[in-house]
Amino acid sequence: MQIPGKTLKIAAKGDLGAVKALRHDEPRLLNTASNGHNRTLLWAAARGGKLPVVECLVENGADVNIPGRYRYETFVLVKPYSIAVTKKRYQAAEYLLKNDPEIDLYTAAYLGWMDVLETWVEKRPTSINQHQPEETIGQVTALHHAVSGRHVEAARLLIEAGAEVATHAPLLFDIACRRARMDLIELLVATDADPVQADAFSVVHSNDPAIIDYFFSQGCTVDGGLTSPGVTRASILVGSKHYSNVGPMSMNRINEGAPRSTTQPEPVSRK
Repeated sequence: MQIPGKTLKIAAKGDLGAVKALRHDEPRLLNTASNGHNRTLLWAAARGGKLPVVECLVENGADVNIPGRYRYETFVLVKPYSIAVTKKRYQAAEYLLKNDPEIDLYTAAYLGWMDVLETWVEKRPTSINQHQPEETIGQVTALHHAVSGRHVEAARLLIEAGAEVATHAPLLFDIACRRARMDLIELLVATDADPVQADAFSVVHSNDPAIIDYFFSQGCTVDGGLTSPGVTRASILVGSKHYSNVGPMSMNRINEGAPRSTTQPEPVSRK
């Protein structure tokens, strides 16, 4: 069973009367999540900062620990408290924190809470490479959360403690590129991630000429898949208004390719 998107919108819009009626008529939906992205009524209300709805749901038994996401917003599944923080819904976040959400390894990595993360790494080192149990679409670890949260030091801590990088390189690059974070990309490359594994669509989506030039100079290529000569999905994106920052050199990198550079970041020491 999954909760319909139109039902989630009731909570997201802050319709307290409708939420109360739903709780009465369809109590089983209280902790039911959407398919794939796992959003619940509480998660939707927390994301929207709808405090009265958040309070109503929690008071009636909503689980504060069920994570959810919008794919290109957080990329990974995060708890209602984390999405409230992400969206700067501070009143909702404060209320949720008072209701004792579990600050697990993934949450600590996503939020960049270094003291909590260090405790996890010290006391439960084998958990570093465990896949998030609620995730049903791909294999996601704490490192994915640190990268999605834009926390370089958290990512470095996990890598130095033995987080697997090479096996997760495509998704890690996807997140780092879409976050337009060259510092995280450099950290990943310095730890066994091969730039060739980056998806060209994600690279171009960064809208960052430095990132695009880097990946295409490292051998990243575009599969055209179109009938018009010389036209690729990347060149179409670069030419659109959404990617106006990409310069002529980046266009040449994408359309013509370039020799793979031999310059690589310094390797990261690992335990």
